Amino acid sequence: VDEQELEKVKNKFESTQIFGNINYLNVATTWLGTIAWPGGDMEKEVDRYRSVTAEQLRAVAQSAFRKENGVILYYKKQQN
Repeated sequence: VDEQELEKVKNKFESTQIFGNINYLNVATTWLGTIAWPGGDMEKEVDRYRSVTAEQLRAVAQSAFRKENGVILYYKKQQN
């Protein structure tokens, strides 16, 4: 992921957080999510996402997206 793509994702998240909190249900959901996680703070949510670097994202992706972590699902046509 290059820096420009990462910045686009961060901007999208920030705008979703800000404009999503206009709705009371979204505010309640965000608040509930932040208290459910240790150290959760609704006011710092955007800052935490903004602090992610491309290198951190790359490291997490490399550890998560491994062949041994994959699952293959085979679909079979139903016989009538």
